[in-house]
Amino acid sequence: MRISFLFVFAIGATFAQGQSPCEKVKLYDQLWVTTDKPIFQKLKPFDKKLIPDSILLKIRDEIVERTSKEFFSRLKIKAIKLYDSAVAKSRMTGPVLDQESNPVFFFYAVLFETMLNNEIPFQFRLDFLKNGELLDIHQILGFKREKLDIIECEKIMGLVYKDTIQPIRSIQQMSLVYSSKDEEIIWTVVADVDPKTKIQYVKEISAYSGDIVRRSFIDLNKTEKLEEIKAQ
Repeated sequence: MRISFLFVFAIGATFAQGQSPCEKVKLYDQLWVTTDKPIFQKLKPFDKKLIPDSILLKIRDEIVERTSKEFFSRLKIKAIKLYDSAVAKSRMTGPVLDQESNPVFFFYAVLFETMLNNEIPFQFRLDFLKNGELLDIHQILGFKREKLDIIECEKIMGLVYKDTIQPIRSIQQMSLVYSSKDEEIIWTVVADVDPKTKIQYVKEISAYSGDIVRRSFIDLNKTEKLEEIKAQ
């Protein structure tokens, strides 16, 4: 299972006049990663105390092995959710597969929180099998660094405004999430909707290099037409 990097942002999440997007950066638990199967918010909340200590130790060892003891020491568990194929809310159209393409019927989805640049809140998800092993190593490969130093929000805004391809003149909101597809932390910048064209541009930018890795757009004209057809 690979977690890709497209988001559905909360409806109405616009910013008050004069408020910087950097003051309201969206983190993982505030987003629906639409190609994240299953979506974290749809899974059943689970109490950490119900996970055996031996499994928690295995989870620690898995993280330390692929990062470092220092990296693990800075983590705290924000939330744990359970994927159980026998539970209706966890069912999907297709099976969850491990790294050998075997079906998985149970895993813990653990949301960790840490600080970037010693002050920037950051969250990322790791899925662990019932025995404590990582379900998908791509979820953690991008963290093999001594320090998780990233380009900060204000500088990212400056890079976005300078980009002349699908130019963004005002920002509706920003998010900071790890992408297993890119194996790095990505800033996603969503523009305000152009009132004339009803087009909304989206740019995804490497938090490490500042390179724009993807440009896309949302055509709200087509969205409204689809909604009108559904409503009839």
